[in-house]
Amino acid sequence: MKKTVVVLFVFVLSLFIVSILLAAPSQEEIVPAKTQWAIHIDIEKMISTRLGQTLKKEESHRWIWKRKHINRKLKFDPVKDLKSVTVFWGEGMGPEPAAFVKGKFDRNFLLGLLEEEESHRETSYGETTIHHWNDDDYGAFYGEDMIVFSESEKSLKVALDVLTGKSKGIPISKFVDPKIMSKDVFLTAFASDISSLKKYDRSFILEKMDSMNLTASERGDKLDIRLNLMTVAAKDAENMKHVIRGLMAMADLKLEKIESKTKITDVVQISADGKELHLQLVYPVEELLDILLGKKDLDLFHLARHLESYH
Repeated sequence: MKKTVVVLFVFVLSLFIVSILLAAPSQEEIVPAKTQWAIHIDIEKMISTRLGQTLKKEESHRWIWKRKHINRKLKFDPVKDLKSVTVFWGEGMGPEPAAFVKGKFDRNFLLGLLEEEESHRETSYGETTIHHWNDDDYGAFYGEDMIVFSESEKSLKVALDVLTGKSKGIPISKFVDPKIMSKDVFLTAFASDISSLKKYDRSFILEKMDSMNLTASERGDKLDIRLNLMTVAAKDAENMKHVIRGLMAMADLKLEKIESKTKITDVVQISADGKELHLQLVYPVEELLDILLGKKDLDLFHLARHLESYH
């Protein structure tokens, strides 16, 4: 999160693309009661969409190479074996977030890889074994299908406390505005306290934001992304609405170069209601597939870097 808007966009987009390649059922994850931000991906719902099915079957060398490389190194097929991913941080945790990764893992093989690391150490935490390697990598197996990971030992222990029932856990959907939740949502993200992100970036934009909720789903032949922002003051919501409209116009200039049939300004609804800013993007799946599969040369990361100059 180096530049607030850009990095949130790139981070969510990266998780979004990676999750499309994965398959297996998952249930809603619980997170610590004092979680201040989190991202959760429901792989079962994602892979059931047209977007997910198409990318899952994609035979391009980029996807195949990455899948085989992961399988060869970890004996883990990200297309068949991963179930869900949840990344979160909150009050009482260390400086780094923690992650719950559910899937089908070859535990003995992974333990063998850890034992080959000279820096590998084991410590007990209750009935759980914590593995520590390199300077700041901590991980633990929980149950038959979960790996808990963090670059902070304290954050890892907070995550384990929730899983073992030592501390209270809350379903991630309880943190999200019910107006943007539905049974079709496969990606959920929220920040209940934007101040928790200010340690990553002192952007003036963060100074004007209080909280946010984001969901993604597929409805018919369109991707539906909804974002609710709560600003510090009503004037901030109105000002941010105008800023975002300007960025959307810039994105349309980029889309013109690939002869896109869709303009961002046509598919994004944005409104301000007091301190609340509401955005909804409904984008044709077919066009998004063309972009993700490289059939249309839209460099989203180049666009993000360009927008960064307006930080």
